[in-house]
Amino acid sequence: MAVLPLEAATAQWAGLYAQRPLLHPHRYTRHTELGSVPGLGRISRSFTTIVFFMHQNFIVMKAVFVDSKRKSVETLVKRYPGARIVDVTSKATDDFVRFSPFYPLKGIPIPYSEPRTAKCVEGIWQGLKVFEKADISTGCFANDTMKDLKRTVRKYGAPRGHRKGVNGTELLGYITARKLIYLPSYLWVLENRLQPELSKLRKILETQDLVLLDYDTNGDVHDASKPLSHASLIKAYLEGNYLAAQD
Repeated sequence: MAVLPLEAATAQWAGLYAQRPLLHPHRYTRHTELGSVPGLGRISRSFTTIVFFMHQNFIVMKAVFVDSKRKSVETLVKRYPGARIVDVTSKATDDFVRFSPFYPLKGIPIPYSEPRTAKCVEGIWQGLKVFEKADISTGCFANDTMKDLKRTVRKYGAPRGHRKGVNGTELLGYITARKLIYLPSYLWVLENRLQPELSKLRKILETQDLVLLDYDTNGDVHDASKPLSHASLIKAYLEGNYLAAQD
């Protein structure tokens, strides 16, 4: 169980509680469903997660872990005794498959490309890639099959970057593209398509640790040596740290 002092856990929110008494968590939950909290203005659903688990002057919640989908069930159970193990990859066999960046949640805004939309987050990420032998691929935006989305160096040559928007002229470096394209796109689906699934995960966290399985486990947005784990972004969102993941 993770127990964090209120001051430390809310530091990223610029001291919103600094001069305000602690209110009952259900009051916050009700107001945030309307999109705002009196006296604080609009706040994100990530913040609701923190408030939901608030108890007196502490925030109490079970721990969230990210681990490899490639590990055996026996290994995971031994490492995380009593935890709930949830597969959030494209190979999941329940509703949590919707967390996969390959899943066609549809109507996802393409950054810097209004009003263009894509079927899935991976389609945006792959579609805006520019290679030595190929520009962006609008076909990726329409792909709802969860297959044939990857665009490889072997086929298209050396990568030049990600185009900043379908009609953009600027090419973004890899890390900058993660921050300006991938993270905002995945945040959009978390907030606009995946709230029912997030509610299920929050319910689990009331009584159990949670292990999110992904093929990639890199949670450092600045580490370009490995693909970024979308499970790490779910973890950050549940913990109210999604914005911090971009720093």
